[in-house]
Amino acid sequence: MSKIQLISEMSILFSKVHNKLNNLEKRSIDFGTKEKLFAAELHTIQAIGKKRGSTVTELSELFGTTKGAVSQIISKLTEKKYVVKQRNPVNNKEITISLTEKGMQVFKAHEELHNQMDKSLFKSLESTSEKEIKSFLQILTNIEKYVDAFLAK
Repeated sequence: MSKIQLISEMSILFSKVHNKLNNLEKRSIDFGTKEKLFAAELHTIQAIGKKRGSTVTELSELFGTTKGAVSQIISKLTEKKYVVKQRNPVNNKEITISLTEKGMQVFKAHEELHNQMDKSLFKSLESTSEKEIKSFLQILTNIEKYVDAFLAK
């Protein structure tokens, strides 16, 4: 198989995986609060819980999405009492976001689910060499740059 054919095959498989991940994102899960949450809400709770983002700007940069999209999720999570918004005492213009006790419960349950999933993924990839993983990461980085170039147009 030629390099062009291999890249074409990779593109088709990447699209297939992308579609399956999108289908997963559409599912909702109850983490013990008797309320189903969608993946975008769970990822936002996870990012806040891991202190990767405490402002809408930080979260939008982390997720590679707009501040408006993140604001909508934060509004839903605030309404459902998973997060609270507060003015930053150091910078009065900035609004920080933190988890409530209910949000922390979901964060911990979601972390445990990911730990189980990661163990399963690691086991399925244990025969993959470090070199192959680094090559895959480089390919994903190149694909991201390719997509970013189209988005910038």
